[in-house]
Amino acid sequence: MTKTKKEVKDFLAKQKEAQSSLSHIWKHRLAPEILGQRIVRLRYMTKTEAKDFGWYYRPLMMQLENGTWLIPSKDDECNDAGSVHLINMERELEESLAPVITIQDD
Repeated sequence: MTKTKKEVKDFLAKQKEAQSSLSHIWKHRLAPEILGQRIVRLRYMTKTEAKDFGWYYRPLMMQLENGTWLIPSKDDECNDAGSVHLINMERELEESLAPVITIQDD
């Protein structure tokens, strides 16, 4: 069955609306754990921790004052470590990337 242009347009509009509402939902679910918290500790994941996760790379981890750790991963399924990109629209940064480090490094 062939879809009309209007049906396709309506479908795409509904998809866009669903994606917007998902981002809104997740933002509000995560906000209480993150907003207003200071980062109190930075460190790279240890080799042992990375191996326990089944990862080949180690990310920069950030601990918030409430004890929550922010651990970058490359995707939602935590298939491996992810890098952190730093962006400031007001000034140029000396460093703009916290790269992943392999478990062989260090």
